Amino acid sequence: MTPRWYQSEAVDAVWQHMRASTGSPLVVLPTGAGKSLVIAMLAQQARKWDGRTLVLAHRKELLRQNAAKIQALLPDEKIGIYSAGLSQRDTEADIICGGIQSVYNKAGEFGRRELVIIDESHLIPPDGDGMYQQYLRELQFICPNIRPIGLTATPYRCSSGPLAGKGRMFERICYEVQTGQLINEGFLCPLTNKPAQHQTDTTAIKVRGGEFVTSSMAAVFGHTDEILIACQEIIDKTKDRKSILVFCSGVEHAEQVARVLEECTNQECGTVTGETGPLEREATLRRFSSGELRWLTNCDVLTTGFDNPRIDCVAVLRATMSPGLFAQIVGRGLRLHPTKSNCLVLDFGGNIERHGPLDDPNYGRADFRSTGGSAEERNGRGKLCPNCETDVPAAARECQECGFLFPDPRPSHGTEADDENALLNAEPQVYTVQAVRAVEHEKKNNPDAPTTLRVIYTVVPADAEAAEPMTEEEAEAYFEWNKPTPAQCGCGHLATIPTVKHEDGKYQASLVCGHCGQWVKRLQHPNNIPGEAGNLEEKEVSEWVCFNHEGYARQKAEAWWQERSTAAIPLSVDDALICWESIIQPRRITVTKEGRWDRIIGYEFDEEPPEEWAPCLAGVDMEDDEIPF
Repeated sequence: MTPRWYQSEAVDAVWQHMRASTGSPLVVLPTGAGKSLVIAMLAQQARKWDGRTLVLAHRKELLRQNAAKIQALLPDEKIGIYSAGLSQRDTEADIICGGIQSVYNKAGEFGRRELVIIDESHLIPPDGDGMYQQYLRELQFICPNIRPIGLTATPYRCSSGPLAGKGRMFERICYEVQTGQLINEGFLCPLTNKPAQHQTDTTAIKVRGGEFVTSSMAAVFGHTDEILIACQEIIDKTKDRKSILVFCSGVEHAEQVARVLEECTNQECGTVTGETGPLEREATLRRFSSGELRWLTNCDVLTTGFDNPRIDCVAVLRATMSPGLFAQIVGRGLRLHPTKSNCLVLDFGGNIERHGPLDDPNYGRADFRSTGGSAEERNGRGKLCPNCETDVPAAARECQECGFLFPDPRPSHGTEADDENALLNAEPQVYTVQAVRAVEHEKKNNPDAPTTLRVIYTVVPADAEAAEPMTEEEAEAYFEWNKPTPAQCGCGHLATIPTVKHEDGKYQASLVCGHCGQWVKRLQHPNNIPGEAGNLEEKEVSEWVCFNHEGYARQKAEAWWQERSTAAIPLSVDDALICWESIIQPRRITVTKEGRWDRIIGYEFDEEPPEEWAPCLAGVDMEDDEIPF
């Protein structure tokens, strides 16, 4: 069994996080990407260090799937299952797959456990005294250093935003790979995202707790005319499809849609809901997976733990404000199968418009350029930091990972036009770098957050011409010609006469009140470097390099360093500052405008990094065989 490149990288990232941090890591892999093999590889490597593993999940299908994958990887190891639904209660095996409903109050029965892996981690409540929290709290009495490892395809909740972050069960995402990338590389099935021609009007559906109310949604989607129109469109657009899975808004709705599909196609349509008995459910799913049934409707039971690679059409006859739930729904069609070249997604509930296509790199994140709207209208989504690509809350003004400052989305209501907003779609600008300096950047109001390396470039436009050296006479002439606007003095008189002075290496003009002799206003000359060539358009542009972070932010910092040096990569911001003078600096940078802030998108160098460079890092790498728990 050969793992794919991203599965191996995910496992390595987990161990790296466990060694370097005291928090819990979260792995994000799309539906169909093979999370079960990652779980199996983690359990396999834990056994090399005599570690005992418990894999938690909420559905018996997931328990079976994970146990089978681990058994295939470890054929000589006994893999236990503890699940009332499967009538198995093994507490002795070194690797056990347990249903959370069955084990949450029995932590003491499983003995020592070094590794707890939670599948479908997005289902863990953000707070309160849930089953996961109760189990982990009791387990800590036996294993004080235990840290859960989470795996999910959707690292966010509708109501509370990202799964990982300060104060949450998971400290951070240690590894993530995008759906679109795996589709492009042939590991997942391509999607044909198509909003249905007939879109159900969802404006009348009530919202509670950041999600559509089920009864209200069922009333809208369950109207007879809505069902007939939707079913006819599904039939028309699936003539060449072999396995169609339909997600409905309620039990009665699923049954009605199945009846209409059968009447219109003369083909049997299966139905699975929460009210379906276990034996009937298992038999129906078996027939659908084998291809005996072409049609299957369901209501909220096949969003996770259902693996049928034959599915080549997913029809969504419901609406959701949760990008995670919609990703799970569409993800049922992502697995590869010889009988299909792509999977058709027919969305009748405005979900694609609400969240974006699943293969979009920004899926599930609010468009930050949009203004206004309630939390429900923003669907609880976060946004992507353009500097370190970390998920942050939609309302955040500063990235909690790297310190990047987001533009203010609120429109200006002044009497004059907002020139900054006019630059939102401006073309990228090229600047010549005059000087570069670096400082350690700490997050405001959060001294415990990892610091970043803030690199500050002093730049001028690449096509700008430097001004000629300035004399005192020229400075006086400038203020004589460009008379400053008179200013009101505290004594009630106007100050109108500029007095030019040379102070602290700069020429400046002071408006002095002719009545009381006090200066009222001080103005800088735009070119105030006496005796040297200056430039009227000099400015500073900053970027944040995240050496003290993990995941993508750390990977981006490593690439940034390797572009400038052939030396060992710094292990921290302190190391980077020590070695700062040894790296080459860009001659030019290309900058794009994002609101009122600048972001660097390109560099030009005059020289290559030195071939030989003595490393000056203070840290050391950990041994490969060091136990990470």
